[in-house]
Amino acid sequence: MDSKQTLIKLGAERLAEELLKLAEHSQTAADRIDYITSSRTENLDRIEVQLDQLCNGEFYDWHSVDGYAYQLSQLLSNLKESIDDPCEGVKWVRQFFEKDGLIMESCDDSGGTVGMVFLVEATDCFVWFSKKCERKEFVAQQLIELVLDDQYGVRDELIDHAADFLPERWLRWLVEQLQPGSEESDWNATQRNFLLQSLARQLKDTQLFEEVTLQRELSFTSYLSIAQVYLENGNALQAQGWIERANLEFSSEHSFHSYDYLTVRREIYRQLNDKEGEERLAWEIFRSHRSVERLDELLQTLGEEQRETVIAGEATLILDSSQKSLIESDASFLLKLNNIDAAEQYLMNRIALLNNIDYIILTEWVVQFAQNSLLASLIYRQLLNDILNRGYAKAYHYGVDYWFQLQQLSPQVSDWGSNLTHQQYQQKVNQEHGRKYSFWKQVSERGG
Repeated sequence: MDSKQTLIKLGAERLAEELLKLAEHSQTAADRIDYITSSRTENLDRIEVQLDQLCNGEFYDWHSVDGYAYQLSQLLSNLKESIDDPCEGVKWVRQFFEKDGLIMESCDDSGGTVGMVFLVEATDCFVWFSKKCERKEFVAQQLIELVLDDQYGVRDELIDHAADFLPERWLRWLVEQLQPGSEESDWNATQRNFLLQSLARQLKDTQLFEEVTLQRELSFTSYLSIAQVYLENGNALQAQGWIERANLEFSSEHSFHSYDYLTVRREIYRQLNDKEGEERLAWEIFRSHRSVERLDELLQTLGEEQRETVIAGEATLILDSSQKSLIESDASFLLKLNNIDAAEQYLMNRIALLNNIDYIILTEWVVQFAQNSLLASLIYRQLLNDILNRGYAKAYHYGVDYWFQLQQLSPQVSDWGSNLTHQQYQQKVNQEHGRKYSFWKQVSERGG
């Protein structure tokens, strides 16, 4: 049943009573009730007070930072609902951005939650008001003053959306304002350069992008970015010229197999209608790191009708590859395609190399091999080894889980092959990690 309709049937009085009860235990609910029962002027006054309170020096550690981010997000949402004049809205969002220093210093944002409030929600709010504000000179002035004082790196997204709310005339004005001064610090010059690159890209001004990019220290990456912009604007010949220059001037400073480099070359061939070159690069990109996403890219060149043929052929190539190397992306590719049998065969032939695979990847793999008790056991062993070898006591509870998983799987394995039996493995763990008392205490408490 539709929850909204169910609540409506309860009636206004019952809902009001329940909301008030909820507000007694939830500040968020109490704030929301105050908001919906107040005038716009009262709400703006409240928003100003709330913003000041969120910057009053209280520190939000990693336990409470998500709640802090939610309060900031809710404040922005209320701001959009409370302001009729969009130009006034631009000023309010500017004030929010100008609190970035106080806000970022008030929390442990190592997870980036609060930063994302600025980069996504506050930016969206600024764009939303700016589109509606007809005083474009005013909007451009607010924007330039904000981005030129970006000490915490949370305002640069604003410039990337400038073309969404400013006509070309004011974009060109921004370009003029961002021209570097003669006594500017290296940091400011670099910051202005990035902003100018963004504007040039939005203006589709390849010449400007080239000039701005070449003001910085020349590198393979800078040449590649120029080639990318020429491609975006349909000039494959110019892009090809920059790629050739990059190859000549920086041949020893980059990987000719990097994804960005290869995709630019592939797109050059595509725009020049060179089918053979495009297909060759498409295969090279795919095989440099097989994945479902790159398979889709490859099929854009080959045609969707080739999907099953490509999948079958690549599975054979992966299984026939050298057993002296275990490529994580190949195993994950087979699993993403739900080709469990091929993935099992690939890993069983390279089981001694499991210790080269990232811990997190192994935790994802082991779930998918639940029906293969031997392979699942060998992966659980590697996970347990990783925790015990590092002596990371905070993760011992995971190790205990793996220890009991191994006990449950052991009776289902009839042939351990060249691998240690379950009993032999247990003895080995006891010999090597017998003094990790915290681990064994947790095993004992679980009945092991």
